[in-house]
Amino acid sequence: MFFTLGAIFNQLTLIISFKMKALLLLTFFISTTYLDDRTTVYICDSPGAKKYHLRKDCKGLRNCQHRTISMTLQQAKRKGRTLCSLDK
Repeated sequence: MFFTLGAIFNQLTLIISFKMKALLLLTFFISTTYLDDRTTVYICDSPGAKKYHLRKDCKGLRNCQHRTISMTLQQAKRKGRTLCSLDK
């Protein structure tokens, strides 16, 4: 069986490309699942607030006219809060 150098190079490129995609996908999966229900998050204790924040100094909390409180991620989700787009 005879392979040209170009064919071998193309096959190696495909293998490396596949491995890089798999590595990137694995990295993304790990980075998006690091939060557990016990993670501390911050919310604006306002009736109209809808988001939770991963950092107490998040820009999304700057306009909070009420107090900022900390709670677990599980508690924030139970209150119907979703992740602030600035924390993504």
